Amino acid sequence: RLWPLPPLGQKGGCRTKGGNQGNFDVVWGLSEFECQQRCMLSPMCVAIEFGQESYNPKCELHFEVVIHLWPMPGYVCRIKPVPRLLVQYVGLLHVDGVANSPTPPSPPSLPPSSPPLPPTPSPAPSPAPSVPPSPPPSPTPSPPPSPSRPPTPPQLPPLPSPSPPPPSPSPPPRPPPVTPPQSPSPFTPLPSRPPALPSPPHACTKLSRPQIDWANYKDRGCMSLQKVDFSGAVLTHASFADVDARKAFFDRAKLEEASFKRANIAGATFDSAQMAKVKLIGANATGTVFRHSDLIEADLTRATLLHAKFSSADLTKAKFAWSASRGVDFRGAVLVDADFQDADLRGSAFAGADLTGANFEDALVFER
Repeated sequence: RLWPLPPLGQKGGCRTKGGNQGNFDVVWGLSEFECQQRCMLSPMCVAIEFGQESYNPKCELHFEVVIHLWPMPGYVCRIKPVPRLLVQYVGLLHVDGVANSPTPPSPPSLPPSSPPLPPTPSPAPSPAPSVPPSPPPSPTPSPPPSPSRPPTPPQLPPLPSPSPPPPSPSPPPRPPPVTPPQSPSPFTPLPSRPPALPSPPHACTKLSRPQIDWANYKDRGCMSLQKVDFSGAVLTHASFADVDARKAFFDRAKLEEASFKRANIAGATFDSAQMAKVKLIGANATGTVFRHSDLIEADLTRATLLHAKFSSADLTKAKFAWSASRGVDFRGAVLVDADFQDADLRGSAFAGADLTGANFEDALVFER
């Protein structure tokens, strides 16, 4: 049911004219077949690229004609089966350009080179026996015996007696006995000190304050906030757009109207956080914990929420449209007037949740 791979079953990433990636949209959490369906429903989509990134399914919907493939392990590019698109495909790209199949024919050119070899025998006859006759006069001179004396010089080889110098390399064996390597052994207790290093807080936490925009501190490495502890911090209206905050801690933090657009917060925790009107548009929140949090009017449109936990959270009027929310825990959550239009909710749990006025139009709730 999947579209066939390009000729020869080649695999890799989709590339447009000149080896560029072209114009495309990224959707997380879809299967390869679901990715293909999205492309089929879009008249502007011409191909899909599918693969795994950090164990998360990644779907790219391409809107420019695919000319080449770039070899990428684990990725496939499938061109929409339309003749005008398929005929424009050229082939794989290498570092030096497009691979051309005509190269194999070059070997056949070698056989023609073999015929020239027969002419070589012809020169052999040219050196007629006439040449040997000339040597006979040469033997007449007696001088050749004189060269017999030179053999005496070969006695010079005894000069290799300088071989004794090789014993000089004997000093190298001395370095092995060096005791310095034993010196580190007494310092073995030093490894116990590293555990104390994690105690100092991340340098960027000193900048934590309301309305902060972490992009302004990219030069200080504040776009990478992995495992940073923001527990209890006041970060209202803060901007974490495009930040990598995987496994960070935001428990009990005040994040009203904060922005996490396109941020990677996979595995982070937001237990009991104040997050009213927070923006998580296009964010990767795989496995993220939002238990007991206030997410009233939160916007999670197109977010990747695989196996996230919203148990006992207040999600009144929250937006989950077009989100990848498979296997999410909504047990005991307040979802009054929540919007799940076109969301993928397969495998999610809603036991004890308040779904009054919730919108599930075109949402996938049950496995097919």
